Amino acid sequence: MKTIAILLGLTTAALAQQPDFNRKTTLGEVRRAFLNQRVVISGHVMNMIHGPVLDWYLARPSGGDYQMVGGLDCYLAPGYNGQTATVIAIPLRRMFGESSGPNALGETTSEDATVNPYFDIIVRFDDGTLAMNSAYASTLYMQVSLAGQQASLEEHIHQELSRLIGSTVYAAAFSPLYQPDTTLEDMTGRLADVKRTWDAPLFQPLTVTAAKYIPSTGIVFKVQLPSGAAALSFTEPFFYTQANDKSPFVQQILGSLLRRIDPKFTPREVEAIQHRTLFRGMSKDAVEYSVGLKDKGNDWGRGGEQWIFDKGNMIVYIDAAGKVEDWQMMNTR
Repeated sequence: MKTIAILLGLTTAALAQQPDFNRKTTLGEVRRAFLNQRVVISGHVMNMIHGPVLDWYLARPSGGDYQMVGGLDCYLAPGYNGQTATVIAIPLRRMFGESSGPNALGETTSEDATVNPYFDIIVRFDDGTLAMNSAYASTLYMQVSLAGQQASLEEHIHQELSRLIGSTVYAAAFSPLYQPDTTLEDMTGRLADVKRTWDAPLFQPLTVTAAKYIPSTGIVFKVQLPSGAAALSFTEPFFYTQANDKSPFVQQILGSLLRRIDPKFTPREVEAIQHRTLFRGMSKDAVEYSVGLKDKGNDWGRGGEQWIFDKGNMIVYIDAAGKVEDWQMMNTR
């Protein structure tokens, strides 16, 4: 009963988030939750406004099934992103080489019993346009949301945004802040690094002065820096549509900005983060708050790790206790 309640969005948490599908979800449960339901579709739009919805393809009927429309215009037009459609089919998609016959005992099993299925989801928009996407149960939230839940989510977002105006937030090294004239297209495209305010203060109070929710795209915040200058921040839907995210919802919609400074950091770590520096004995969590998210990590022996930053220009050595043992700069630029 608990699984079905989650699938149908009957829990309090589900009012703000997608159903919580786990790896034991069957195709039958997915179909019962979404087939013939009204959903809001979402996807990555190339060049934000002008490009196609890359995750969705135009579809057409084919021999009792559906297939993608071929050609250069196979992608769904950007105007459909965030629109409501009806789910008309959820066919199982078998992996390459996977047999569809009886099992090893000669038993015939139902497709609905398939656990952690990979499937297509076919939707029809009100104008008759058909579109399709492929997903696992655990990734479906990135493509569709039940229309009723989407309305609840958006209402919850607007409530939290109104409370955030005038409040204090904080930035870490992984919290990109952008120049106040940055467009949405630049902020989410190739010019993001160019428009970023790289010297934004870390772990210093920033005041939220404006916030705007853009359906199926994200949330834009405007903050005032301690200097009095303004900066923008952007939260992608990924942050606030994950059903398994147990962090407070206000933190989810803030994305990489922080509602507060975590008390787990020592006074010395807070000071190091504010100055974007490291010291021996610093926790590995504090490292990423101070210098950013690592590009990759490797085993260093003795249970330690080697973290690589800035395309190999900095290497930080973490001991088995999760503390900084040493670091070196490889910058040859």
